Order: sequence, then C-alpha cells, then structure tokens
Amino acid sequence: MIVFIFSKIISLASITCACLFPVYTFILTFFIDYMNFHYPVSYVVLCTAAAFMIGLFVVIKHSSNIKRLLAGEEKKISAKK
Repeated sequence: MIVFIFSKIISLASITCACLFPVYTFILTFFIDYMNFHYPVSYVVLCTAAAFMIGLFVVIKHSSNIKRLLAGEEKKISAKK
C-alpha cells in the first residue's frame, strides 16, 4: 500500500508485495507459530516455500509490467472523472 501511495503504479506495488510475501510469511510463521506455539520447523519451511512459489508466479505473470516499468512506460493510476 505504501508503494502504491507514493508511486501511484499498481503493478509496482503488486510486484513489491509478491517479492516480500515469502519474507513476511517466514517472519510470521517463525516468530508466531514456531516460537510461541511450537509448530515443527518443517511447517515454517513448507509455508515459506509455498509463499516463495506464489510470489515467483506473480512476478513471472507481471513480466510485461516489469519491462514497461524498466522502460518508464508504465502508466500511473489517477483519480480523474
């Protein structure tokens, strides 16, 4: 949300979230599930791996948006009526 608010580019925000999804999944599953509720470490690894695969899929699906972002051609969202 912060990326979108400052850049007004929804695809940049989506790609950023997809890249951060496995990181946040690891942090939450490790510090909440593993440390507090004593889930097995395999649970943390499995959840993080699944989040990584989902994030990777989203980044791959946004490859055309990434090319436009790098070329400076991606359009910003505006609130014009």
